[in-house]
Amino acid sequence: MAPNFKSGLAGIKQNLLLVILAIIYWIFAVLEPWDLFGNAGEDIYYVQNLAWFVFVLVHGSKRYGWDNLFAFFTIAFLISWSAEAASIATGFPFGHFHYTALLGPKIGTVPTAIMPAYFAAGYLAWTMSTVFLSNRGTGIDRRNLFLVPLVASFAMVM
Repeated sequence: MAPNFKSGLAGIKQNLLLVILAIIYWIFAVLEPWDLFGNAGEDIYYVQNLAWFVFVLVHGSKRYGWDNLFAFFTIAFLISWSAEAASIATGFPFGHFHYTALLGPKIGTVPTAIMPAYFAAGYLAWTMSTVFLSNRGTGIDRRNLFLVPLVASFAMVM
């Protein structure tokens, strides 16, 4: 049965906060190149990332529950911090670089803003991969046990 207009409106109504957050993110993404607010590029960046992060929290808590979302956050936090710190110290895996003080406080050499960004990007990549593979539940079908993470890793790199 094909979805109709009424069911689409019901979905929007049920997920209104997610729709609003996506619109806020989109508006600021469009405004950024024009920098309509003077030198507001940094403020736009923070509003966009906050909208993105809250979107992931709301969506993830609805789809997977807070316990699973916290586990995902913890894993993403530890892996992203480790990879970033290793790269800053050794050049592997991302090459030699360093962060300036513009991104705020750091844990070691990695700004605290980096790990939530990895979490949000990783969650969205994971969710897209489950949709691509028609795995829309809260778990992973056995046939997609290796495909979901593989597709998500490619989506994350995009």
